Amino acid sequence: MVTVGNSANYTKLALLTLFKHTKFKKEDSFVLIDNDGFWTKGSEVFELPFGEVVTNIDQLNFSGNANKLISLANSQNKDLVFLSNDVVFTPGWNERLELNENTICIPSCNQTHNYGFPAVSNINEFGKQFGKLNSAAHLHGVQLQEPFETKLMPFYVFKLPQKIYTSVGLFDTNFHMGGEDVDYRLRAIGAGFDVKYTKSFLLHFNGASTWNGQENLDDVKLRNLRYTRTFIQKWGDKLAQLCLDQQEQPLLDTEQQKLASQGLWNKLIHQQLPKIVPQIEQ
Repeated sequence: MVTVGNSANYTKLALLTLFKHTKFKKEDSFVLIDNDGFWTKGSEVFELPFGEVVTNIDQLNFSGNANKLISLANSQNKDLVFLSNDVVFTPGWNERLELNENTICIPSCNQTHNYGFPAVSNINEFGKQFGKLNSAAHLHGVQLQEPFETKLMPFYVFKLPQKIYTSVGLFDTNFHMGGEDVDYRLRAIGAGFDVKYTKSFLLHFNGASTWNGQENLDDVKLRNLRYTRTFIQKWGDKLAQLCLDQQEQPLLDTEQQKLASQGLWNKLIHQQLPKIVPQIEQ
């Protein structure tokens, strides 16, 4: 998990529910990355019952922190479960998250299913609705029959098996702020792996801990423009139109429309990938 000073209240809620609702195995490790040194100054410390705090010398973006954790997981011969700090964890979430070593697993959330929580929310709106959220998570685990895919699959929390990251590699740090998870999904699919939402269900504040109060509308537009340009340079216009939310949607032929209607987005994306999937230097 990664925290910065202006999201400490989100981090505390995430940690509170994580340690309450997670069944850790004896071989598991937990790392909280203090990205700007705020957490370890003492004013916002949450006493970790398990794991360690690592403070970055220089603040890193999503890709940099994810790569730091991948390297640490690989040194311990482990899979990686990356945790955003703008989530509320639910009972049994980690047990419902796991599928297999060939799949990047993402928990379902209030952006994929409507159980009475706004798709775009914040910590103040959530209040203390723990009972309602836990009931929704249980209902989701019972009702969902199969893992599923969508057009957009943000890596807000994800399990990345060692088999996949040793094959696909690290996140591309050229995506400074946005688009890095889309890029990694494409590279994973191109390498023969899968990406799925699972029976696990969390409340996701959808970046509120990062963006609230820090960006105005012009800032958001500029950020989107920057990572879109980086994506197009790497993958081309067609995949950008298919995979990036702010792009105009491409015209799909009959077969592609059928795949989309069946929710087979990974297969549809795979058909559009270049013969040689772009890689990054490790």
